[in-house]
Amino acid sequence: AHVTSATQEFSRRSSDNLCLLMVTRLFRTALGIWAVTSEHSADGDTDVLPAVMRDDACLEAGGKEQGGCGISLLQMKSLDAPKDLVPNVFYWHNYNDGGHSRWARCKFSHFESKTFIPGIAPFWQDSTINKDVSIRSQTLLWLPPEYYGDWHSDPEVQLNIFTAGHGAWTNEDNVTHIFGPGDFYLGDDGGTRGHISKTVGTAPLVIMTTQLQLTDPRPSGPCWL
Repeated sequence: AHVTSATQEFSRRSSDNLCLLMVTRLFRTALGIWAVTSEHSADGDTDVLPAVMRDDACLEAGGKEQGGCGISLLQMKSLDAPKDLVPNVFYWHNYNDGGHSRWARCKFSHFESKTFIPGIAPFWQDSTINKDVSIRSQTLLWLPPEYYGDWHSDPEVQLNIFTAGHGAWTNEDNVTHIFGPGDFYLGDDGGTRGHISKTVGTAPLVIMTTQLQLTDPRPSGPCWL
């Protein structure tokens, strides 16, 4: 009888612990979603959800070594955004304002929801490359931790995507922006003194630089991309 009672008590506690673990994982997942959707929302903007979000409980249990702990948004039907909720993705534009390099915070403005992969739900896509803008070249830049570029302007109009490390860009406004992985910078300061750029920290700075070919007359002013 004592053995049966102990077995029943162990089974009950195991069940309670399993329920607690499931509730904890659901709470952490919901909290992670809230944190992502709330980030940068002070000005009323809604940032794009990442393609895969971490499940911290899975990581703590060693799931990373078992094939990963990502939660695919394709599997999370409750997160499907309304079709009219256009994502806000921002870039910093360093442009020529009457011969003076100046910053502007801009938003990619050509998003459309359309099929990208046959058989997969439509993705939001911004047609940055169009009849007025084409690609001149694309280069992956690796800048060492000690990199420092004194005053210079961008050799071509170029869209930089920072993929690793951190860098600081200072223009003629004497305003410095720190860029890190996932940030976009549109360098468009030809005809000005330009900017100073340097690596921040002890890690290399890695940038995917796409130089653009623009139609004539080319766009002027900020936020034309």
